Amino acid sequence: MSKPGFAALFGAVLLAAVAHAEPASTSAKPIPTIDFARKSVFIAAKISPNGDYVAVRHWLGDQIALGIIDLKTHKISASMRLNRDEHVGDFWWVGPDRVVVEAETRVGPLDIPALTGELWGVKADGSGSIYLFGYRGNNSLGAHGPGAVADWAFGEMIDPLPRDPIHALIASYPWIGGDGGFVTIYKLDVRSGAKAKVGIVPGYPPFDVAADDNGKPLFAYANDRNSKYHGYVWSDDKSDWVELEFPNGPPKQLDHAFISGDGKSAFTIVSDATNRGCLDEIVLATRQFKEIGCDEGLNASEILFSHDGSRRPIGVARTASEKAAYFASDDPDVKLMKALHNTFPDQRLTVTSETEDGSKLVLHAQSDRNPGDFYLFDRATQKAEFLIATRDWIDPRQMQPRKVVEYTARDGTVIHAILTKGAGTLGKAPLVVLPHGGPHSGIHDTWVWGPLDHWAQFLANRGYDVLQPNFRGSGGYGYAFEHAGYRHWGTLMIDDITDAARWAIAQGIADPQRMCIFGASWGGYATMMSLVREPDLYQCGVAFAGVYDLPSQISDTDGAQWLIGRNYLDEAIGTDSKELAAQSSINYVDRLKAPVFLVHGTEDRRVPFSQAKKLRKALEKAGKPYEWMEVAHEGHGFWKDENNVEFLDKLAAFLDKNIGNGASPPPQ
Repeated sequence: MSKPGFAALFGAVLLAAVAHAEPASTSAKPIPTIDFARKSVFIAAKISPNGDYVAVRHWLGDQIALGIIDLKTHKISASMRLNRDEHVGDFWWVGPDRVVVEAETRVGPLDIPALTGELWGVKADGSGSIYLFGYRGNNSLGAHGPGAVADWAFGEMIDPLPRDPIHALIASYPWIGGDGGFVTIYKLDVRSGAKAKVGIVPGYPPFDVAADDNGKPLFAYANDRNSKYHGYVWSDDKSDWVELEFPNGPPKQLDHAFISGDGKSAFTIVSDATNRGCLDEIVLATRQFKEIGCDEGLNASEILFSHDGSRRPIGVARTASEKAAYFASDDPDVKLMKALHNTFPDQRLTVTSETEDGSKLVLHAQSDRNPGDFYLFDRATQKAEFLIATRDWIDPRQMQPRKVVEYTARDGTVIHAILTKGAGTLGKAPLVVLPHGGPHSGIHDTWVWGPLDHWAQFLANRGYDVLQPNFRGSGGYGYAFEHAGYRHWGTLMIDDITDAARWAIAQGIADPQRMCIFGASWGGYATMMSLVREPDLYQCGVAFAGVYDLPSQISDTDGAQWLIGRNYLDEAIGTDSKELAAQSSINYVDRLKAPVFLVHGTEDRRVPFSQAKKLRKALEKAGKPYEWMEVAHEGHGFWKDENNVEFLDKLAAFLDKNIGNGASPPPQ
């Protein structure tokens, strides 16, 4: 733990009087590479239940830390950093002056953060930092006071119980044995780490539990050993969980559990075998279901709840349109949100948190050109005060507009993509196809500025059109759409990317003689598979931290060290050795026609550096041209700004040489 002196930074941004305005025009003026290479400073912001503080998750050096702003003084009152190589993940106010944070590790910026199952606590003034739950117990570096005993289990927050300043409700999943391996619910004392067992959920992750304001679990769902979802409601009569019977048969997937403010209903997203998801209300007393709303590709994270403490669903936000759809126009919170949307036109507006009485809200405004700003809204004054910007050096007026487009895949499936037009480009332009990483676990590209969309904006600023297809296997479009990509990494998913490129040509967007593909992590895998499957479609390819040999990736990745990781790999990639070899680009380098640029960090544990070295050896053996960038002491993506600057400059030079102004004219 540390308490660095960066109060001046917070004071400066909080006193800023003018928020980022939505851009009125675009510019073709080159922007310094460092502006795109730098990481976002602020990631998340949440207000305390009484409205005295705002806690922020932010970058501090090479770690993600927690900062707490005293709204009375507009200065930093506390800061928390975790152990080396660990980051503050999600966080919750557990009372008016105390925060609980979860710890996470990342092997690089391209990696999905891996939670450690540990929970820490700290007071708003920086005192009382304590290790609350986890396998290291109070022996953890930086822990103060008695703290928690070691638990060989994975813990996560269920409910911070903001009306109870002493306790929070957590779930514990044992690593080995213990309660049959089921999920155990505890009431955790956030001052000492002491915990009292509340009950057991009869199942395994993925799971979720919802409780009333007193911390009594009322609704839960979990998986069985065959990865089948089951839902449960608590019965006082039986003093046990009672399994629900879903009206349309067993669900393929359940997402998120919520309890209404009055404690009478539960809410969850129910997905069937198609791409259809329904927001269902479950009346707890009768166990009857009510469908509130259904939509194609409805996501659990897109449920919108009221902000007055009643916890009633007021709408959903659809992935494809990025627009909110509200249920009742006469609802006071719906009226409020519509008014706020009108105040922030052409931006996606979300409420990150609110005070217990709903008098103050923290808003996050974001668009295709605005990386994100946080505001503090006061219901009494009806004014929104600018708090902080995620990247205050980015001028949205200099960024390029993005739009959602649709194309039809070869089998008739409609697929969405994000198109960013290059600065100063008219008609056919050099195009970069940019498939996202992941590729599953809900990951997809959106209209708003995402974690890696600085790459798209950098390329657009340098004069390239950028197309980001949400191929099958991507999240955000329903159960069937995502699971269609399972075990089809090198076939169906690549077909969808190819169809996106051909659609751009047919629409007159792309010049067929000036088109490259570039991706990172799974996107690097897709880059090489696309180049060997469609050798005449692209003029070049860039693969950053990509997978090229599936059998060795499965055995070497750090994700295979854990049972949940091995199960995911078996389900998503498969176990058949012939199929794995058939979907590995390293076995087809003889088909390659386009030059490639390979980029990798030597300390990458998620996709080991050996993947790049094996591909380089195969390319040299086949006499294929390539460019190479290895960076020592970097992992799955680059942390250091200088390394990201070097990469982006080399990326631009490589593209310019092959499809840009420096490219040789195509043969006549």
